[in-house]
Parts: sequence; C-alpha cells; structure tokens
Amino acid sequence: MKNKEYFDSTTEALDFKRMHKTAVEKLRGEAIDPVDFSDDFGAEEIVKDQKYVKKMEDIFEREKNREKEVAEQLAQILEAILLDEIELNSWLGDNVTTIKTSRFDDIANGVDLIAEFEMEEEEKHHLGLAVDATLAHDINKKIKTIKEEILNGKLALIKYFKPGTPSLKDIARVIICADAETIKEVGEAWLEGKNKELAKHKIQLQILEELIMQLEVFSKFAAKHNKKDLVIIYEENLKLLKKIYDKKVTEIEDDGIRDTMFYYLERLLKHFDDEK
Repeated sequence: MKNKEYFDSTTEALDFKRMHKTAVEKLRGEAIDPVDFSDDFGAEEIVKDQKYVKKMEDIFEREKNREKEVAEQLAQILEAILLDEIELNSWLGDNVTTIKTSRFDDIANGVDLIAEFEMEEEEKHHLGLAVDATLAHDINKKIKTIKEEILNGKLALIKYFKPGTPSLKDIARVIICADAETIKEVGEAWLEGKNKELAKHKIQLQILEELIMQLEVFSKFAAKHNKKDLVIIYEENLKLLKKIYDKKVTEIEDDGIRDTMFYYLERLLKHFDDEK
C-alpha cells in the first residue's frame, strides 16, 4: 500500500480528529511550563528558549507534508495514552508517575515524557521516554542520537523539571514506538474510557520489551567503549524493568505477536554496534 493510501485509511478508520484533539489538549494541559522557572533561570533565558521553540515550530510547519502530519498526530495520540495509562493502569508497574516535558525539552533534548519510579526510602528513579509512531526514519535518527551520546559519555538532560531543583541530568533515553494499527486500536479504547480493556492490553508487554531490548543493547555498547557510569545507569533501569516485565507477563494474555514498528526497532538494534 502506498504511503498516502495508508495514512488516509488510518485517519478515516475511526474518529481520528476527536482522538487527536483530545490528545493535544491533554499534552498541552500537562506540559511543564518554563515560565514557572523564572527564579531558577531568569526571565531572559526563558524568553530565549521560547524564541527557540517558535523558530523550530516554524521550520516544522514549512517542512510539513501529509505523511509527516499524520505521523505526528499518531505520535501525539500514543504519547497522551502513555501519559494516562502508565499511571492509571500501571503499564510500567506500580508507583510510577508520568511527567510531560516542556515543549523546549521535547524539541531541544528529544524527551517527550519522563517516567518517575517511586523507590524505597523516598528515592526516585527516572527514565526519559521518547515517543515515536509510524515514521521509521525518525526512529533511526533517534537511535543514532543515542549512539552518539553514549560515545560522548553522556545521557539525556531535562532542563525544565521542577522549580527549585530545575534540571534532571543523566537520564537514560529510550524510545517507545507503535504502528498506526496499534495506535488506532488502543486509541479507540482510550477515547471510550475502556479501562478494563486497557489494563490487560498486550501493548504493555510490547512497550516493556522495547525498553528492555534497548537498554540491553545500550549497556553492552557503553561497556565496550568503557563508559562505566552509563553502564551503571542502564543496568539499574534494566533490573527495574525486567522485574516489572516478569510480573506483567503472568497477568496479561499474549499471543507473542508484536507490531511492525517493534520489529523495525528490533532490526535497528541488531545493527547498533555496526561501525558507521
């Protein structure tokens, strides 16, 4: 099927406009606002970051085409679903809070959401989630970014996190992806408030498998290049997510079939260590 036909069929298959509108409203309503950080960074720096966002959004608008527009809408729907369901139906286990990043951190630092895990003795553990849907070349680009970060010995940074202690450093950046068919299916249940269905949906296992296979690959690559501090962070995340997965896999009925974007991500990760 040609791209145009594929994307047109996606948007016509259900109340896509209402789903996207609901998602955008949720994301905008919950996004961190840099204005709240005036005491931390000063008004001048915040204005500078706001101008950067405006400049980039103007560029995005000029480069927009039908395929990119629908892919972005699908990604926003998936992002809004994750923002809800990770907390509401414990998609990443219990005691996890999702935080929608500022538009600045979304664009400049490539992190759409933060998953904050409540640990023992009031400790918190953070995982930076980059959400992608449908456009394969975007995932490839983000995988390359992660590879470059590891080689440079650094992880993701969130500039605007919490007033008073604004920035969040050394966050393991990972990608969650799904194809249009998966997003349509889950999105319809989300839009209609079918919480029981969403609580048992196998997409949770796909997401956890995506995260685990990324962290395994990134940890091995970091170890190979003697980035010991990064290995520790990746392994801590792996230990946590594997424990969650082992519990989830006993609770959710699963046919073992994953969607097209999962398998594309899997293929990319198999070649992560290639010299390029």
